[in-house]
Amino acid sequence: MENFEDFVERYINAGIDIAVHILNEKRLLPPYSFLINHDGNLQTVIPNEADFLFEDHVIIDYFKDFGNQKISENLNAGFCVIYNSKINKGTGISDAITLFFKFKNDTLPLKTRVYYFPYFFQNQKPYINFELAFSSEG
Repeated sequence: MENFEDFVERYINAGIDIAVHILNEKRLLPPYSFLINHDGNLQTVIPNEADFLFEDHVIIDYFKDFGNQKISENLNAGFCVIYNSKINKGTGISDAITLFFKFKNDTLPLKTRVYYFPYFFQNQKPYINFELAFSSEG
């Protein structure tokens, strides 16, 4: 059986892959979310068409509320919300792929983990600077 940190790492990698795919396709990163089923499979969360009319922070909050509801109803093992943020890691302001996770069986007090992966475009492709990546766990 997979230990919990390997489980988390698997979904971090899945989130990065999804974000890079979106960035390659759209050259921007609108909010995106997936649920993690109890069997480990991913299920994309599709908001109502009208939800796309709201600002990103409203959609991000919707995704978090929806994921928390699914966890509290024991329908899912966790969820991820992927979105773009601006960070300053001493090298100036940079775009970052942000992965917000919540796992039902996490050992962290708040059961939340947020990972930031700074990126820029090089030759029309997103380049992630993994050396500047950081996390906030609670």
